[in-house]
Amino acid sequence: MNKHDKELDKMNKDINNIKRDLMTKMDHIDGKKIWKHFQRFAEYDDLKDLYKKTMPEIMKFEERLMEY
Repeated sequence: MNKHDKELDKMNKDINNIKRDLMTKMDHIDGKKIWKHFQRFAEYDDLKDLYKKTMPEIMKFEERLMEY
């Protein structure tokens, strides 16, 4: 009986650990709400590439304005 009690205690500890871990996770509904808005945002690398492409052109335009 002692062996079974130890196994039961171990299972209870494991279940409590899993419950504690689940409490830190977001639920499915909140995940869907967040996922729906991901299309509104860009990744940092994409923004950095855009910056590298646009800044030289903006600087050229600014120089032309100054010359004018």
